[in-house]
Amino acid sequence: MKTQTTSVGTKIIGAAQEAEGWILASNLSPEMQASLVRFVRRFPALHFEKWQPGHRLPGAAALHAIWNVLYGVHTSELRWMQFDTPDAYSDIHETPAAEIWYHGFLDASPSSEYERVFMDGQQLLFLGYWECSGETTYYLALKVDDEQDGRVYVINYEDISLDMDDESIGRIAAGRVREAFDSYAVMLGHIVALRLGETVVTAIA
Repeated sequence: MKTQTTSVGTKIIGAAQEAEGWILASNLSPEMQASLVRFVRRFPALHFEKWQPGHRLPGAAALHAIWNVLYGVHTSELRWMQFDTPDAYSDIHETPAAEIWYHGFLDASPSSEYERVFMDGQQLLFLGYWECSGETTYYLALKVDDEQDGRVYVINYEDISLDMDDESIGRIAAGRVREAFDSYAVMLGHIVALRLGETVVTAIA
């Protein structure tokens, strides 16, 4: 196990067995623990990371509680995620889950067009995106400051509109988004493949 200091805080890095120990020793709900353990066990050859408390990443305390147990895989490469569940908009684009790769990132804005995006008054934090046939882009996002609602949503970028009073802000109605996962932890538990740079790592179970 080792640490890595960044501009926003310190990460703890460990092998799969160490990461599973972090999870089982945590105070997260049994459902979240099960999801995180499933994620780690699916990729036993990888290393994982968590944030030490006191980091300066955005997000509600409930989200930080997950990140302080497990944030994801440790890599210096660009990363993409593939899930074992149909995409929330699969009834529209009809793309099989096995052909969808969400590029993982963490940002308050989905693009240079907006500085921030709000859903019914709640600011969003974006976790990844997938470009569908080069036409429509779908984003994974959650409410950055909501302690009660930790769900991960899928947003069609075309449904975001400019705020009439502040053109640096985007807005989207709750009725225009679709729920993807109950929480960040549950999202990780549904990952079945990772692309780290040019390397694809497939879950073993």
